[in-house]
Amino acid sequence: MHIALDRANLGGATLCEAKMRDVYLENVEAHGANFRGVDLTSSYLRNSKFTAAKFEGAILLNVDLSKADLFRVNLDDAMLDGSNLTQAKIRNATANRVSLVLANLEGSDITCTRMKDASLMQASLEGAKLVRINLSNSNLTGANLSEVDLTEAKLHSANLRDVSLVNSFLDGANFQNADLSNADLTEARMLGTFLSGARLNNATLIRAKLRRSQMRRANLSYAKLNGAEMWETFCRFAILHGADLRGVSLDGADFEGADLSESKLQQVNMQRTNLMAANLTKADLRKANLVGADLSDANLKDTKLQRAKLGGAKLLAANLENSCFDRACLNRADLSDANLKGASFIKAEMNRVNLDGATLTNANLSGAILYGSTMLGAYCDEANFSGAKLARAYLSYARLTGANFQDTDLVSSELVHLDWEKTAVKGTMFGGLQRLTKTEKIDLKDRGAVFLDASEYTDSMTTEYEQACQHRAAREDFDERLNNLENTYRRSNDAFERYQIYQSNRDDNGALLDEKAIVAWQTVKTSQRESLRQAREYGDSLDYDRFAQNVDEFAEKLRGIHRIIEQLSEYRKYYEQLWSSANTTPPIESSDNPINSEASQSEIAESIG
Repeated sequence: MHIALDRANLGGATLCEAKMRDVYLENVEAHGANFRGVDLTSSYLRNSKFTAAKFEGAILLNVDLSKADLFRVNLDDAMLDGSNLTQAKIRNATANRVSLVLANLEGSDITCTRMKDASLMQASLEGAKLVRINLSNSNLTGANLSEVDLTEAKLHSANLRDVSLVNSFLDGANFQNADLSNADLTEARMLGTFLSGARLNNATLIRAKLRRSQMRRANLSYAKLNGAEMWETFCRFAILHGADLRGVSLDGADFEGADLSESKLQQVNMQRTNLMAANLTKADLRKANLVGADLSDANLKDTKLQRAKLGGAKLLAANLENSCFDRACLNRADLSDANLKGASFIKAEMNRVNLDGATLTNANLSGAILYGSTMLGAYCDEANFSGAKLARAYLSYARLTGANFQDTDLVSSELVHLDWEKTAVKGTMFGGLQRLTKTEKIDLKDRGAVFLDASEYTDSMTTEYEQACQHRAAREDFDERLNNLENTYRRSNDAFERYQIYQSNRDDNGALLDEKAIVAWQTVKTSQRESLRQAREYGDSLDYDRFAQNVDEFAEKLRGIHRIIEQLSEYRKYYEQLWSSANTTPPIESSDNPINSEASQSEIAESIG
């Protein structure tokens, strides 16, 4: 028999330990009622108000609590397995050790609720609002948390294996020591999220926003992070073995002591990244941007770095054994005391590189450009320098046993205390003040070396050296301007995102952001992304030979980038002004708004052009 108590007033009532299965309590008012230990299995409690009610230890299996008001309710140790709580309001409630296995909480509001040690296996919380909720030590295995708002939530030591957090908001959330193995966090927003010690093995974080997140000692082995935003993240001693980070931006991130072995890092932006003592064994860093990165004491054995950019990078005492740097750019990099045994630098650009004390045994530097580089005391036994450009380099006190210098340019290099006896020097070019002894010169000439006179040196070697310096300076200028463009784009986008968050949190009566402005912003944002893509492609295509013939084209591209940077700066200033004016309607139709400027739009089109 079904008991119907629809619209009843149970305020302050005491129904402890009562058995009330299959009861109809729709639209009931039960403020402050005591339901401790009550059995309401399969009951209907839709649209009812249970504010400040007590449900400790209650049995609420398969109950319908959709759209119910459970503000400040106590659900400690309650059992709600299989229950329907869609669009329910459970704000500021206490629900420690509550069981919600297979429960439906889609669209519910569980803000500021304490649910420590709760069981939510296979529960559905899609679109739920869980701001500042405490789910520490809770079990959410296989739960659906797509598009939830977990801003500043506490989930440390929680079990989130196999959960879906697609398009969720996790800014400032605490996942310390949580288990997120196999979780799907595609396009999740995780700004400033705390993930230290968390397990994210095989997790999917494609296009996730992890800017400034804390991931110390987190385990991301074989995680998929394609296209994720991870600049300025703190990942010291994190494990990313076999992780897929292709297309990720790691600018300014901290990976000191991290394990990135066998990871996929092709075309990754790692400018100024801290990789000290990191393990990058067998990692794939082809075409990666490591300008200004610190890889001191790092292990890069058997690593792929073809066409990578390492200008100004620090690789002091790094292990680069058998690594491949073919056609990479290492201008002004510091590789002093590094282990480069068997490494390949074929046609690499290494102007003014510091190789003092480095071990280059069996290394291949054929065709490499090393103008002005230093190799004082380096171990170059059996190294291959054939066809390399070593003009104005410093090789004094280096060991050259069995080294190959055929057709190498050594004009004006410092060559003090070197043993040339077992080296191949056929076609090697000498010249300038090199402090070679008369005996050494005679021996080298007899073995096929070429000594240029002063006029030949001035006319050919100096011109080529100056061209190389010009190329290096312009290439570094391009990299710097491209980096400025990317940083300005980020700041502009961040400002707009902050403004959108501000708008979404305003009262219903507050002025909302004009739809026209959003459409216009998205259009400009697409144009910005396209300009970045074209600029990156242009930078990747620049090599020594091509650039020497296209100085004018390069200069025009820089001017175009400069115009884009100025345009983006205007947008950033405009949206920061909107952000600062908390109680005013944004001047969408104002002439001050750069969105409405036809001239600005045409400038962008020309710059991309």
